[in-house]
Amino acid sequence: MKNGASNGSAGSTSTVLNPLLPAAFGLAFENGSVVRTISGNTVTISVNPAGLICATRSEAALVSLREPGCYDAWRRLGATLSFDTSRGAKPASTTDLKPLADQFAEASVRYEVINERQPQGGHFQRLLDDWRKSATTAANATNLLEIKLRSLRQELERRLGAELDAPGFGPLPEDRKIDVLLGVIDDIRSRLPS
Repeated sequence: MKNGASNGSAGSTSTVLNPLLPAAFGLAFENGSVVRTISGNTVTISVNPAGLICATRSEAALVSLREPGCYDAWRRLGATLSFDTSRGAKPASTTDLKPLADQFAEASVRYEVINERQPQGGHFQRLLDDWRKSATTAANATNLLEIKLRSLRQELERRLGAELDAPGFGPLPEDRKIDVLLGVIDDIRSRLPS
């Protein structure tokens, strides 16, 4: 998951707010700005308190794989703090202005009401089942076509090879050679499955 400040922060490299919470802890350092005209440096810390508790206990695997089984309702809650590290330094061109000494830029608390991005969720499983059915149908049709075409391809190779190796083929005029080979190809083509 990409951690970072909201898109309105100075130094944010995100154009939209990331919808995912961290599994336990996230840290980001961003320099520049995508949407704001104020460029800067932003440090963002994201914390999922229940995820941290679960990670320190025996459920660390559940946290890393984002699987249910440890404070599931509380793991939907997360907090983010952002600090603009470019604050506090006084630009050389400004002598009468007082810079902001406080580097704290923003804080947010988020709760995931609906999260259908989990692989074990019902919505994801339904989409996967639909894809599996369509992929199986396409694969079966492709395999059936390959089986049908294999014997025709082998027959085409055998018959073309026999015509080219025939003793009377060499002395034929060029246009007659082409007609003989095209006759074999047309015969095989007429038997191709629709």
